Amino acid sequence: MTYVEEFKSLLAKQGAKDATGKILSAATLGLHVEKQFKTESVPQKPLLGFIPRKAKPVRRGLPTELGASRIGGVPDLPPEVEWPKPDGKPAAFLMQINCADIAPYANQTLLPTEGILHFFYDYHESQLWHDASPTETGLVQFCPKTEGLLPATVPSGRKEFELICPAFPIKFVPIPTFP
Repeated sequence: MTYVEEFKSLLAKQGAKDATGKILSAATLGLHVEKQFKTESVPQKPLLGFIPRKAKPVRRGLPTELGASRIGGVPDLPPEVEWPKPDGKPAAFLMQINCADIAPYANQTLLPTEGILHFFYDYHESQLWHDASPTETGLVQFCPKTEGLLPATVPSGRKEFELICPAFPIKFVPIPTFP
């Protein structure tokens, strides 16, 4: 069921089926980023060594192709592009968007229809406790070509867990949004 179908169903359940057309005409197109994963059950060690515990469900990202849109992992960069290092320290990688994935929505997004957008942020613990603005901590890098990409080598200077989150492929799902 799509988000629009789900929205129509909710309106019908609330007795507003006749108003569905008017309500949806006020909507604009939005894009929902949906992580793609599989869920596995992971056994847990007994509590205190003898109290049994239920298996824990864990979400694991599905395999991704080079240049695919994804959250986490390492960025796919052209060989001539370096991992960004604001203030001399490597930035943490957040996600990459292959613009071809959002090209059908170019009129609504105003983003390029080709190339890859890489999103990084400046990781340091003090940011968690103060009001840093996104312009001070975020970094977006645009690579116009998608040929010749390679998985980036994790730079030295930070622990790997500070720079890389688990990889999850993503897809973009159109949803209605309201002003």
